[in-house]
Amino acid sequence: MCKQKQELFENFFKAEKTLLKQLRLQTKAIISGDNNFGRFDCPIHEAKQQKEDAARAYNAHVCNHACGFPFNPALSNAVCAAR
Repeated sequence: MCKQKQELFENFFKAEKTLLKQLRLQTKAIISGDNNFGRFDCPIHEAKQQKEDAARAYNAHVCNHACGFPFNPALSNAVCAAR
């Protein structure tokens, strides 16, 4: 696998984990009756933005560097066509 592709994927995965953590914390707050659960809205928004940015960077690299999905050319074509 292309080294940069791997790094970009790891960035995406990290962003996804951060988003899920914030969503989990907000859910726990709601379930526990914490009326201040809205404090998670900004961190969730920021995490979503980071995830979207990481996904765009990954997809751009895959399409521009031609190191897409070698075992699934149809997936590569779909990702690049959607850009």
